[in-house]
Amino acid sequence: MNTPKRRLLPLAIATALFGGKAWAAPILDIEPNGDWASAIPVNIPSFEGSVGPFNFDRDFYRVTLVPGSSFDITTESLTASVPGDSLRVFDPAFYVGPDTIAPGGLLAIIGWNTTALNMTVPVGGVVGLRVAGGGSNQLEGYRITIDPPPIPAPATIALTMVGAAALAGLRRRQKRKPSR
Repeated sequence: MNTPKRRLLPLAIATALFGGKAWAAPILDIEPNGDWASAIPVNIPSFEGSVGPFNFDRDFYRVTLVPGSSFDITTESLTASVPGDSLRVFDPAFYVGPDTIAPGGLLAIIGWNTTALNMTVPVGGVVGLRVAGGGSNQLEGYRITIDPPPIPAPATIALTMVGAAALAGLRRRQKRKPSR
């Protein structure tokens, strides 16, 4: 009875490793996020979202990276039709409106199912991402991957440090207990 399970495990591992899109990234697209004021902070390396069929449907994301460092972005279309507009990567200091970035603020315009390499993080350490709808008459899904991963929020770092300190305290306490 265990034999079929043993045969399925290597198949499942091979499918996960070599089968292409075997996983789904978390969905960060929470409405409303149609302008820079409501941009969603990104603190994970890969996320998914979708835009509607209307030209006014936009998704904005705020990514914190090390100022002056370089980063790559990979875009993937998750539906039969690609999102209507390309991904726009910009310096938030140059943001004017949902469709306007002042000259010098646009870092890249990236098509779908491609990778943009070696973009430089602005001095402020924050990069803006904008996806717009309008490419077809249906919902258009996408996945965006950032390399290196974004810097976690300060609260996440503090919680990690508290957890590490608590774990160290437990280990010390266990070492002190005499074994029976």
